[in-house]
Amino acid sequence: MNPAIEYIEIVEKIFILFKDCKSSFYDNLKSIAKMQETIITELAKKGPSLTKEELDDRAIHYMKKNPHNGKMDSILKTSQKEWKERLSENGANINFIGNTCLVLFYQFWEDHYREEIAKNKGFANKDEL
Repeated sequence: MNPAIEYIEIVEKIFILFKDCKSSFYDNLKSIAKMQETIITELAKKGPSLTKEELDDRAIHYMKKNPHNGKMDSILKTSQKEWKERLSENGANINFIGNTCLVLFYQFWEDHYREEIAKNKGFANKDEL
C-alpha cells in the first residue's frame, strides 16, 4: 500500500479515537447530571433535600480490590464538581486525549511514515522531505 495513504488512514483512526473519547466523556457527564437530579428528587420525597451545589462538593471514589485482603481500596478521591469539570467539553480529560493524539500523529509520522513517504517519492532520506 502507498505509505502516504496508509499514514492518512492511521491519522483518521486516531481522530476517530479522539471523537469517541469526547463522546464518551459527554455521555458520562450527562449520566452524572441525571444521577444528581435523581438523588435530589428522591431525597426531596423524604424531606429536606440536597442542592446540586451540595452534591458537587461531595466526594466520589475510584476503587480497586486489594488482592491481599479482598477489600476495596480508594485509588482516587475527587469531588463531583471536579469530576464533571474533567469531563466537560474543554476539560482536562479531552485536552489530555487531544494532546496524546497529536503525539501519536507525530510519532507515526516521524518514526515510520516520513521515511517511507520520502523513499516512495524518490528522496534519499526523510530529511529531504
